[in-house]
Amino acid sequence: MAVESTDRPVKIEVEITQGRPTSTLVQASRSAVMICVGAVGLNHFQPGRVGSTAAALTSSAHCPVAIIRGQDGRARRHADWIIVETDEGPDDGAVLEAAMEEARLRKAQLTVITCWQSQLTDIHDAGAVADGNRRVGAQLDRRLARWTRRYPDLEVKSVVVHGSILNYLAKNAGSAQLVVVGAYDCHHVDELVGPTGNAALHNTDCSMLIVNRRHL
Repeated sequence: MAVESTDRPVKIEVEITQGRPTSTLVQASRSAVMICVGAVGLNHFQPGRVGSTAAALTSSAHCPVAIIRGQDGRARRHADWIIVETDEGPDDGAVLEAAMEEARLRKAQLTVITCWQSQLTDIHDAGAVADGNRRVGAQLDRRLARWTRRYPDLEVKSVVVHGSILNYLAKNAGSAQLVVVGAYDCHHVDELVGPTGNAALHNTDCSMLIVNRRHL
């Protein structure tokens, strides 16, 4: 009803199926462009986690999975950013492309984040962290150069985070409408949809898109 009320030519099909939600959606994902599920499921929530169906789909679906989080009655700011994490992993190209396309579709600005950790004993020294940020930032800018040439209409900002993307989200998720991450590192995705990630996104409208190269 909400889509039809816009009076836009969108084709809608409704299908009622029998079976467990996760297995049914995994099967449907074989021929889908995207699966969209809410962050809170039928059983409402397990404290500190997204719904069990959404969490299971992040590792099992055959297409990108969008976990939608929204606050009723809350007006969205038009300048909200899309955040994407890049890590030079095997899914990196697919993840960046998905984020760029989402930013173009939404006419949104894009923040590209890379995170780094150090094994050095002096890492708590501000100078060591600053040097590491500059080095990793230069590498990130070089990787992004071909993407910014391919998407010259997008406003793209690169950010280097010493630590985890969860550190960044804890401070900035309120100004983001979407976080795009790769599905290659299952432990990392589990962390993002688990209690720590849920705490970082709590009371925000920030949704999540999980992508890997087999999806695209």
